[in-house]
Amino acid sequence: MSVLRFSFYKKYMCIRQNAPWLAGLLLSLGLITSCTPPATALPPAPIATETPAAIASPQVTPLPQATPLPQATPTLSPILVATLPATVDAWVIHEFPELGTRLALPVGWQLERMPGFYMAGPPSEMAISLATGGLAIGFVDNVPTDLLEMTDVFVQHWTMYATDFYTTPIEVGGIVGVAFWDLANTGTCLNVYVPGDSFVHMLTFGLPFCAAEPAQLHPLGQAILDSVEFFPVSGTP
Repeated sequence: MSVLRFSFYKKYMCIRQNAPWLAGLLLSLGLITSCTPPATALPPAPIATETPAAIASPQVTPLPQATPLPQATPTLSPILVATLPATVDAWVIHEFPELGTRLALPVGWQLERMPGFYMAGPPSEMAISLATGGLAIGFVDNVPTDLLEMTDVFVQHWTMYATDFYTTPIEVGGIVGVAFWDLANTGTCLNVYVPGDSFVHMLTFGLPFCAAEPAQLHPLGQAILDSVEFFPVSGTP
């Protein structure tokens, strides 16, 4: 409010208190235009601004670093060593006409017929498996029986599914085949593939058949492999 307007207002209030009739006259003559003090404009209230809450950064848990698989040499546990003696006093010859395969197994070993192959293993209350010293005797069809072509097919297969393996030529029953040594400790020791007339003969030795050194058979496994013979197939596998 200006000083001049405030002065008129003070005079008007004084006249109104002491001479109300004079105040009314002044208002009617327009000499005083307001009976109330002009409103004093209040300063604009500051606009409240909200401080945005700090957005917490997401806690990212770092992924654990991959630990390379140890390339340990397969070893035999004391229990499995006991079931695979270095020498066997008595053997039994087993023939599998539908597979065209004959071999010797220690007396008392169990045989179990599976679809397309047999499982053989030492006496056990558990089911025969490769992990407990079993041996698979079977065949593979739809594979070339030419040695070089057959080897190429199995190399491609093992390259897809095995992490570490070693191949060597091998002669079984007077026929040259190929041996795949599983060095990744995945449950098998040696896979032998020998070309036959209409399919490929297959022998798979479980992990306990591997000796302390890579690509070597336990003496019992070697004795079984040395006993293998092949003959013409009779029947359907």
